[in-house]
Amino acid sequence: MNTQFSLEPPDQGFCVGNDFALETVNTALAVYKKDNGALLAGPTALNQFFGLQPEINRTTGVFGDFTSDPRCFYDASTNRFFVTLLQIDVDPGTGNFLAGSSLLIAVSQTGDPTKHWNLFRLHTTAHGVGCPCFGDQPLIGFDANGLFLSTNAFSLVTGNFAGNQLYAMSKLFLAAGAPPPFVLRIGLPAAFLADGSLPASVHPSSNTRGNEAAHFGTEYYLSSFDITATLENKLVVWALQNTALLNFPPGPNTIFHLFRKAITSEVYGVPPDARQKLGTLPLGSVVNPGVFEILATNEHRMQQVTFADGHLWSAVTTGLTSPGETDLKAGIAWFSVEVETEMGRLNAAVEDQGYLALANGNVFFPAVGVNAQGNAAIGFSLSSPTRFPSTGYVKLGGSGNADKIHIAGAGVNSEDGFTGYPSQVSPPPPCISPVLCEARWGDYGAAAVDADGSIWLASEYIGPRPRSVLANWGTFITRLTLGENDN
Repeated sequence: MNTQFSLEPPDQGFCVGNDFALETVNTALAVYKKDNGALLAGPTALNQFFGLQPEINRTTGVFGDFTSDPRCFYDASTNRFFVTLLQIDVDPGTGNFLAGSSLLIAVSQTGDPTKHWNLFRLHTTAHGVGCPCFGDQPLIGFDANGLFLSTNAFSLVTGNFAGNQLYAMSKLFLAAGAPPPFVLRIGLPAAFLADGSLPASVHPSSNTRGNEAAHFGTEYYLSSFDITATLENKLVVWALQNTALLNFPPGPNTIFHLFRKAITSEVYGVPPDARQKLGTLPLGSVVNPGVFEILATNEHRMQQVTFADGHLWSAVTTGLTSPGETDLKAGIAWFSVEVETEMGRLNAAVEDQGYLALANGNVFFPAVGVNAQGNAAIGFSLSSPTRFPSTGYVKLGGSGNADKIHIAGAGVNSEDGFTGYPSQVSPPPPCISPVLCEARWGDYGAAAVDADGSIWLASEYIGPRPRSVLANWGTFITRLTLGENDN
């Protein structure tokens, strides 16, 4: 195709259902046979998949739609695959952003994602403060009634934060190929609230497989108290009530209630960049004598949220000091929050929590998968001065080890992508200082639960496949059958 740009980070989505495993990365989609990994469809450029103009026509030099931040989810109750994507209009001659943006939604017409899909567009240009705006990093969630999206809106003019936007719509209509009766939008302030919290990256939850009818009529969300704070010891739980009304035309009794509650948690904070083992890689005709890139671990925003047996499960990347060590490294703080709504009131409290750390190394960008039996696992990327960027996991339930890091995909070389170089040219010059060489890493991984209760984890690493001129990242998928042998 050669119609998309080479991008970092991959922004990985992953979902499983029926006989299929579907993976999205910036900016492509592929479908695999679940049992043996055989490629069934794709890779397909996401612009092509959504019927958009190519990001770049390399013959004419014309620019097309900018797309990013894909997510996917298989909803067993409707037997449909859902894919979401951020889209921004661009000037075809320069590639500069224009004043137009959307959230794109694709829904498979059957339980087979290699067949036909229905496409929907939600215009987001006017959603926020100081617009025109775009909805950055769309987050997705599902309850028995609805598809829920959350974005951090930013101004296309100033780049300023324009407020978190919550969207809710009928998944039943989408699954049937019909536009929903309406889309509920709640614009949260682009400023700190009276209690000191900042409503940003408010992550909707998805029911785990086997709990599709749970909390009927209420959708739960989870967010960090303040993603700009150096240290934090609170979470914010949100609840949207009356979601069954999404399936009917709006009327005088179409009333939704949004509740929020700040709760105390373990301490978490801004993680440092992650060091990696330094390799030697060819760059075009030049051999780089040393790779000095360090991996960006971003902030402590809430990652994928799953609802299982009355609990919200999630995790954040945090700064941690391991026992016996003195320097701060990237680690993971995870949470299991018990939630309940009754008589117009939200009850929530952390029931279980903990930290994950790698001795003399870093773990970052967690994705928590939990099945209906309460078995949970966390997938993540990891690196250290003696280990190339790899993927790993930890089990939190069942008969497996809850305190050991298992290496799933062993990295074979250094991250050496173009985002870590001070001059983004092809081929990039040697990077001689880690101060200048912070490489973008995947902003998020993914976890999915299959019908048999197995947990699938997808994370970024540096694998053995040939590099492109601009990047060398790959993704690794792990399947865990908890209580039995890992696969």
